[in-house]
Amino acid sequence: ANEKSTLPIVYYMSIKAMDHITKELLNDGCPKNTPVAVIYNAGGLDQEIFRTELSDLPKLGKNYCSSNPGLIIIGNVTSYEYNEKLGALKGNKILLTCSETLQSKACNEVYRYGGKPIPLPLIKLTLNDEFYEDLSTFSWIIISSPSSAKAFIDFINVKGVDRRTIPSIMTCGKETSNELKKVNIHVDAEPEKNFSAKELIKLAHSLLSKNDNVLRLRSDKAGPALAKELLETGAKVTDSIIYKNSQIFHEILPEFDIVFFSSSSTVENFIEQWGIDPLKNKILLSIGQPTAKTLFKYKLRPTLIADESTVKGAMGSLASFIVAQDLLSTT
Repeated sequence: ANEKSTLPIVYYMSIKAMDHITKELLNDGCPKNTPVAVIYNAGGLDQEIFRTELSDLPKLGKNYCSSNPGLIIIGNVTSYEYNEKLGALKGNKILLTCSETLQSKACNEVYRYGGKPIPLPLIKLTLNDEFYEDLSTFSWIIISSPSSAKAFIDFINVKGVDRRTIPSIMTCGKETSNELKKVNIHVDAEPEKNFSAKELIKLAHSLLSKNDNVLRLRSDKAGPALAKELLETGAKVTDSIIYKNSQIFHEILPEFDIVFFSSSSTVENFIEQWGIDPLKNKILLSIGQPTAKTLFKYKLRPTLIADESTVKGAMGSLASFIVAQDLLSTT
């Protein structure tokens, strides 16, 4: 009895057994005022937490009990709670529209800055079945996004490409390079800072010449603009679609305070499903200038554009923005 009154006890799938649990614990000698928490849909977007004392647990069940799954936690530990509003993002709900490729990283960055991630991928990336290039004929491959890097890895694995035939690789920055390094593919060049297409072009001008044969990899939605700019280096450029970008539909738009658009496609897909009204009076975070231009096309002004066109850069910019706004409101 003494142990049960001092150590926390967790009951899983126990919502309908509140009466029985209460009687059992009281009979075992647990104090009537022992703190209790009931958590519905733990870890879900619609998580609910109710707090009470052990003697009032049956009353809580009668007032709030639902068909949703729940946990019952008994003990002093239920008096504590993580305060999301202590972080830079102040517990704001961040709608993440990026593909599954970036969702994990985006969620981790939101958590790191004290926000609440709301995963809602609006695009799905699949390897282009029609893509095939003899890599040995190129001197450079240019990969300008983590998604293109993942598609390139899929291509190598699916086609059984001999890694010895892979030419030099240039990327737009560390996030893209890291995807390749995870599978021990060497990256030969990347911008030192300000990872973006603009910096990639600067790097290309310093490294490429008319003797180079370059393979530029992209999605079907990215467009040929980067390839055209690469031609100005004097190199021969092959612009190839390595993956296709398809839309994901959702029945419900979750509640959010801030939306992160990771590409023009995510903007287009959001507006096609829900229009522009849900975006009014919200903080709109764009990963870069091309995405911002798409927002402007719909007469939507991005609240901020990431200082660095990466997930990490975007969330860092957002955290700085929220902190600055908070400081302004208190002065």
